[in-house]
Amino acid sequence: MYAVIIAGGRGERFWPASRSHKPKQFLNMVGKITMLRATYDRIIKIVPAENIIVVTNKILSKRVQDLIPELKSRNILIEPKARNTAPAIGLAALYIRDIDANAVMAVFPADHVIRNQTKFAQAVKRARKTAERTDGLVTIGITPKGPETAYGYIQAILTQENQGSYKVRAFAEKPTYGTAKRFIKSGDFFWNSGMFIWKASAILREMEENIPEIYEPLAKLSGHFNSKGFAAKLKKAFSVIRATSIDYAVMEVSQNVHMVIGEFEWNDLGSWEALYSLSRKDKQGNVIDGDAITIDTTNTLIKASGKFVATIGLKNMIVVATDDAFLVAPRDKAQEIKDMVESLKKGSFKKYL
Repeated sequence: MYAVIIAGGRGERFWPASRSHKPKQFLNMVGKITMLRATYDRIIKIVPAENIIVVTNKILSKRVQDLIPELKSRNILIEPKARNTAPAIGLAALYIRDIDANAVMAVFPADHVIRNQTKFAQAVKRARKTAERTDGLVTIGITPKGPETAYGYIQAILTQENQGSYKVRAFAEKPTYGTAKRFIKSGDFFWNSGMFIWKASAILREMEENIPEIYEPLAKLSGHFNSKGFAAKLKKAFSVIRATSIDYAVMEVSQNVHMVIGEFEWNDLGSWEALYSLSRKDKQGNVIDGDAITIDTTNTLIKASGKFVATIGLKNMIVVATDDAFLVAPRDKAQEIKDMVESLKKGSFKKYL
């Protein structure tokens, strides 16, 4: 089996700590090592080192090499432009299929927090067997702990269990709180982990059927990954394909999707609020990382990097200080930080991206 780590994202909801030149997967968000390194260390226990591939962009490729020096340069695929997950996965699938036409590949984001390695490995093994047996697309669903509105959901047909896997009835985008409560009550909805396992040939077949405008330019790269003119061919392909996610473009429309249940602790760490929920709190419910003093402050996340922070009378807030930027926001507005970053892109403050 091969493993593909998607490591080109910007982590915009973690601004200002996460920046375009050093996004969250390259930060020590949880624990003492970076999220990318933690992901690699988790995968190396179930996939041989020579079969682990990282997809990233040119700006971040040097950071990948520095963080994972044992990773061979040929195992780093560099996208010339950010085009979301479908093109990134398609590129990796072509590369893997050129090596082994029958290969199974697993896709993992670089920025997830996963605890309980044994149960994680068991879920991946079940997913691999399902992919080999069905020649379909397999995803890992997480049993929800509550009505979370920051995650997508998978509806499984629980009456059609087959060797530890279930056919998928539908995917649902991030719901409202009321809808999430209904999902939980129904008992057949699971959190969408964004982790996938399939044969390289299977995902390429689905891409050819559902997004030929993306598949066809990428398919021209097959057989050329080690050629002298590959960089130019890759640049040309990415110049004509649109950005789209594998969930939206393929998973939600395919008729051959299966799910295995992941019984491990999982968090996609998608926002400062998610980090707050994962972190140890003091007696006032505060999470403090860095030099800070608090007075009459409760249930607040403070991350001070290179700055001293003092707060008075804050409740349920996010405070992040870096060398050149500050963020102050209510915790329940954590998802909207990405919208604020979009505003930075359009204004005169692009240097802070």
